[in-house]
Amino acid sequence: MATIHYEGLDGWQKSAALWGAAGIFLALAKSPPLPWMIIAILCGSITGGVCAYLLSQMKLRAISTADWIGLLAFGAVIYLMFISTPRVRLSPLGALGLGCLFTSMKSLVFGIAGTRAMKAVNEKNASWLGKLDPAPKRVGPPPSSPSPLDAPVDLDASKTRLLANLPEPLRSEIAGAFQTITLATPFRSLQSIPAAASSLSGAALLDPAHAWPHRDGQPLDFLAQLNLEEIPETGHARPPRGLISFFYDAANSPWGSEAGDRSGTVVLFSPDPASARPILKPGTPPHAPPRKPLAFTRVAAFCPTRAQEERLEDFIQQSDAAIAEVVSDAQMTLSEANPPEDHRVLSAPALVQEDMDDDLANAAGFLGLPSSTKWTLLLQLDSDRDLGWCWGDAGCLYFWIPEEDLAAGRFDQVWTILQCC
Repeated sequence: MATIHYEGLDGWQKSAALWGAAGIFLALAKSPPLPWMIIAILCGSITGGVCAYLLSQMKLRAISTADWIGLLAFGAVIYLMFISTPRVRLSPLGALGLGCLFTSMKSLVFGIAGTRAMKAVNEKNASWLGKLDPAPKRVGPPPSSPSPLDAPVDLDASKTRLLANLPEPLRSEIAGAFQTITLATPFRSLQSIPAAASSLSGAALLDPAHAWPHRDGQPLDFLAQLNLEEIPETGHARPPRGLISFFYDAANSPWGSEAGDRSGTVVLFSPDPASARPILKPGTPPHAPPRKPLAFTRVAAFCPTRAQEERLEDFIQQSDAAIAEVVSDAQMTLSEANPPEDHRVLSAPALVQEDMDDDLANAAGFLGLPSSTKWTLLLQLDSDRDLGWCWGDAGCLYFWIPEEDLAAGRFDQVWTILQCC
């Protein structure tokens, strides 16, 4: 079946907004001719439909034609209900047109106010409604040097002010919180993406020696694959090439707090991407689920641990008003410039709750590793409504690996921790 993509739906929404404006003027007129109202609606649907069809030829994340037709039919039913009673004919049409204009500025709702109400009432269970309000998609990889430090404030000056007003050893400790992290940003491409490219979801590309991992007889969910050749240098010892595939028990969402949670995560390594083959999750339809390619960017960030934040707060509370204000303002400026919870690789984590030192010490015990084991964050995955990911209450998954295992290319002792609000 043909598919209508988000870009196509976006074209429909903008077209509907244009003709919705005409509908408003007609509805507010003293004697609006009903045929012109119908013509406006038909023109909006046809124009947007053509735009959607043309853009649907591009191989991007899509929803089916049946879904799109169903939305259009829903709008038609609402319209027929309105025109059945002449007394209420004009104001609802005007409201629909105005709603179409308003929602087209933010999201895809086709001007149907009830959709937002339904979505608010049943946010978690009615996952299909998420298709009506997708997050903005980036077309093409992000710029090579993005983001938080491009803010209009002088963050270097804030860093200098913060450190200059801290005594030792707190100054040296906080100076270590300034790090460069690697963001893994999903993007949309108008060209086909190589099968071995780093991505979220989709088909798993596995070495012929690997089978799809299971837990208690049920197949795990494939979340992501990382192509090590695409990840920029981060200072970690690691294999120079190969694919890392991440599987997780998304149905039960183990938190990483118990020994039995180990089986909820499987990470497979394919050293030769050229010999890997695509595999779909057993029991799924024959077509691959949506796939979101990733682009990697290195970004400077202020990444204090919770313990460092507490020590900094204690210093502010004990300092005189002038120094406390300077330190507090500098800390706030730096924190606000940080990226939010997001996808990261081989970087400091964006914490949702507390530091994970105790969790990782427990994990070392569960795995039979020394308590002194040093861990590296291999991958952080944020919740993603577009992919149906909601870790706890909109939290994050953190895949940790012992430093020595990463250097040796061993991925059988990765430990996953889930944090949420």
